[in-house]
Amino acid sequence: MLNGSEKVYGETATVAYTTNPTVVSGFKLKARAADALRVEWTKNPTASGYIIEVQSGDEWVRVGKVTSTNTTEFKFTKVDGKALSAGTVYNVRIKSYYMAGSTALYGNTKTIAVRTNPSTVKGVTLKGRASDALRFGWTKNTSADGYIIEQKVGDTWKRIAKITNNATTEYRVSGLAAGTAYSFRIQAYKMSGSTALYSGYTTVSYRTNPSAVSGLTVKGTTSNAIRIGWNKNTSADGYIVEKLVNGSWVRVAKITNNATIEYRITGLSKATTYNFRVKTYKMSGSTALYGAVKTINAKTS
Repeated sequence: MLNGSEKVYGETATVAYTTNPTVVSGFKLKARAADALRVEWTKNPTASGYIIEVQSGDEWVRVGKVTSTNTTEFKFTKVDGKALSAGTVYNVRIKSYYMAGSTALYGNTKTIAVRTNPSTVKGVTLKGRASDALRFGWTKNTSADGYIIEQKVGDTWKRIAKITNNATTEYRVSGLAAGTAYSFRIQAYKMSGSTALYSGYTTVSYRTNPSAVSGLTVKGTTSNAIRIGWNKNTSADGYIVEKLVNGSWVRVAKITNNATIEYRITGLSKATTYNFRVKTYKMSGSTALYGAVKTINAKTS
């Protein structure tokens, strides 16, 4: 029997609670391409792993679940089944999670905005050439703000132009040497705030035309022949000699040595005036490039 000074206690009930993991720290971009983004963060010892999400419209879409707390980076190339677009900003967030039995506890999210690089310039083609200039063009790159053009000088690439409008899709390089091959490369750029993001390079090589023949002159005449001459052209492989026949130019000789600097045309009529023209040529692979023509007339005796 209890007396009035004794107390009665019931059984003690105990419950255990687990706190949520802490917010991920050090979340930032590690690397980017035109079609991929890689993010990284600091290891979170309170977590079992990490959830990475990307904003798609008004929704946040999971792009990755990292199940090891020791893994502290993640690369993704798609959002909601769609490939990443070049030169585009994506909002990315991360949250840590901890498994308390079968229940996932989540830390608060950390969000960053990151942009992909612009895509590589495509459709680069030669638009025109002269003995001292080359003009090339490319396809408009809608993921870029503009383009950087560089020329190879010796073993070094030197910037020769920055085009700040992506609708400008050609460029002319002047002041070049005749009959000479040049290498150029072009890349797109996109400004992300004050940071310029660049695409990969597209590299091309083109050759200028040889220069025109100089010093074209009549060297001698007979009643049935005319001999013409000119100065040696070091930018050329050789020369083409043509004669005007009934309003059309007809080739009479192809000289394959640029050190040969005269030619005798025979089988002509006496006391007759003839028109001739000479142009240089330079082989660029299997393509013949020609210099401007020079014309001369002479009369047989």
